[in-house]
Amino acid sequence: MVQKKNLFSIIADARSDAKALSERTLKEANEKASRILENARNTAEQEKQNAMSGAKCEIADLALEAAKKLLSQGSSKEGNSMLYDQFLAETGDTDDRN
Repeated sequence: MVQKKNLFSIIADARSDAKALSERTLKEANEKASRILENARNTAEQEKQNAMSGAKCEIADLALEAAKKLLSQGSSKEGNSMLYDQFLAETGDTDDRN
């Protein structure tokens, strides 16, 4: 009878240890997943900022080129309108209402 109690105690302890290990492992996995997601969000935000910065520089370069053409060709209402339309076409925005 004593051995049977000891055996049940060993089994209960093993189950308790296994449950604690399982919970700890799950908690660590969730923490790691959260860190990975946070890093991915940060990386995506940084890439978005880099893309926006690049787009702003490209638009500024196009505006500068348009200004150079305007100055080199002289100023006329028709010429200005044509350069403006060309600038919008090159930036990919054909709607000048916004």
